[in-house]
Amino acid sequence: MKRYRYWCIEQPPVPGNVPPGFIRMDAADEDGEMTDEEGHIITAWGVIEYERPLTEQEMDRYGLEESR
Repeated sequence: MKRYRYWCIEQPPVPGNVPPGFIRMDAADEDGEMTDEEGHIITAWGVIEYERPLTEQEMDRYGLEESR
Protein backbone atom coordinates (compact mmCIF):
# COMPACT_ATOMS: atom_id res chain seq x y z
CA MET A 1 0.00 0.00 0.00
CA LYS A 2 1.40 3.37 -1.01
CA ARG A 3 1.31 6.11 1.62
CA TYR A 4 1.25 9.84 0.99
CA ARG A 5 2.96 12.01 3.63
CA TYR A 6 2.32 15.68 4.28
CA TRP A 7 4.01 18.15 6.62
CA CYS A 8 1.67 20.26 8.77
CA ILE A 9 3.27 23.66 8.22
CA GLU A 10 0.62 26.07 9.56
CA GLN A 11 -1.10 24.27 12.44
CA PRO A 12 -0.84 21.18 14.67
CA PRO A 13 -2.02 17.85 13.23
CA VAL A 14 -5.23 17.26 15.18
CA PRO A 15 -8.66 16.21 13.91
CA GLY A 16 -10.35 19.25 12.39
CA ASN A 17 -7.01 20.80 11.36
CA VAL A 18 -6.36 18.16 8.69
CA PRO A 19 -8.47 16.49 5.99
CA PRO A 20 -10.41 13.46 7.25
CA GLY A 21 -9.32 9.93 6.38
CA PHE A 22 -5.71 10.02 7.60
CA ILE A 23 -4.08 6.72 8.57
CA ARG A 24 -1.26 8.12 10.71
CA MET A 25 -0.57 11.37 12.55
CA ASP A 26 2.58 12.42 14.43
CA ALA A 27 3.18 15.71 16.23
CA ALA A 28 6.57 17.45 16.29
CA ASP A 29 8.84 17.73 19.33
CA GLU A 30 8.67 20.75 21.59
CA ASP A 31 11.19 22.54 19.36
CA GLY A 32 8.91 22.16 16.32
CA GLU A 33 11.36 20.07 14.35
CA MET A 34 10.97 16.67 12.71
CA THR A 35 13.27 14.48 10.63
CA ASP A 36 12.23 13.34 7.15
CA GLU A 37 12.95 9.93 5.58
CA GLU A 38 16.36 11.14 4.38
CA GLY A 39 17.45 12.55 7.74
CA HIS A 40 16.81 16.24 6.95
CA ILE A 41 15.42 18.48 9.71
CA ILE A 42 11.98 19.90 8.85
CA THR A 43 10.31 22.73 10.78
CA ALA A 44 6.66 21.71 11.04
CA TRP A 45 3.89 21.10 13.55
CA GLY A 46 3.79 17.43 12.53
CA VAL A 47 3.29 14.94 9.75
CA ILE A 48 0.20 13.12 8.53
CA GLU A 49 -0.25 10.15 6.18
CA TYR A 50 -3.01 9.11 3.79
CA GLU A 51 -3.68 6.19 1.45
CA ARG A 52 -4.53 8.64 -1.33
CA PRO A 53 -2.91 11.81 -2.61
CA LEU A 54 -4.51 15.01 -1.35
CA THR A 55 -5.72 17.63 -3.78
CA GLU A 56 -4.05 21.03 -4.11
CA GLN A 57 -7.20 22.52 -2.57
CA GLU A 58 -6.92 20.27 0.50
CA MET A 59 -3.23 21.08 0.94
CA ASP A 60 -3.91 24.83 0.64
CA ARG A 61 -6.94 24.80 2.94
CA TYR A 62 -5.16 22.93 5.74
CA GLY A 63 -1.64 24.36 5.32
CA LEU A 64 -0.02 21.10 4.28
CA GLU A 65 3.14 20.53 2.25
CA GLU A 66 3.80 17.27 0.43
CA SER A 67 6.75 15.28 1.73
CA ARG A 68 9.27 14.62 -1.05
